[in-house]
Amino acid sequence: MAKLRITALDGEHQGEVLEVQGNPKVEVDRTIPWVAPLGRDPLAFLGAQPARMSFELPFDGVKQSKRG
Repeated sequence: MAKLRITALDGEHQGEVLEVQGNPKVEVDRTIPWVAPLGRDPLAFLGAQPARMSFELPFDGVKQSKRG
């Protein structure tokens, strides 16, 4: 069965890993603006906005492991 691992990068749980079995629904969205400088063509790429990740994790049980 597929697994998804989520690792806390900071905060009081830094380094801890949440492992999920199953097939979670994962989406990544990113806005990429194109602008016409001075209102004329051609369009210019000025950079991308940070990506946003979202996912659904249907829980049907929890297994707790030791902190190490």
